[in-house]
Amino acid sequence: MLPVFILSIEEDGKREFMTELYLRFYSPMLKRAMAIVCDENCAEEIVQETFLQLIKNADLVMNIDRPKIPYYLMAAVRNTAVSSLRKLKRSGMQISFSFDENSVAENIADPAPQPEEVYLHAELCSEVAKSIAQLSDRDRLLLEAKYLLEKTDEEISEEFGISVNSVRSILSRARKRTYRLLQKE
Repeated sequence: MLPVFILSIEEDGKREFMTELYLRFYSPMLKRAMAIVCDENCAEEIVQETFLQLIKNADLVMNIDRPKIPYYLMAAVRNTAVSSLRKLKRSGMQISFSFDENSVAENIADPAPQPEEVYLHAELCSEVAKSIAQLSDRDRLLLEAKYLLEKTDEEISEEFGISVNSVRSILSRARKRTYRLLQKE
């Protein structure tokens, strides 16, 4: 179940983004906090405090590259844990914690694809390129304009002298023909 502070976010986009982060990274962040403070209740409070800080800076977090988000979150929970421990130490409480800079990597999944995935992706790209090469010049040029040159439908319609709706129709048919050629191979 999601905490109230996430559900209370007013903007839908931010709420969805923070919900995704919470569901995906709560457990690794809790492990990271536990590795530092060695107390489950304290670790849970640290993760909650970290998410409160993330919500305050949601615009910044949403602009971070996707592969870097896990590292950012692990650093944030570590910093929150260390700050909490410093506060406790200043108040005179006896504390013990474990702090290993290299243990961050143990708590997050490696976002890099596996070698098999890279090979299969390269094979698929090669097959798609062969299929596209078998299309008519018009279909091939439209697909290249849309997906390689990333032109808008309006730009393509001006360049080829056809209506915007025709661009969409022709692209749809070209994708279907490409798919059929891929199935044959």
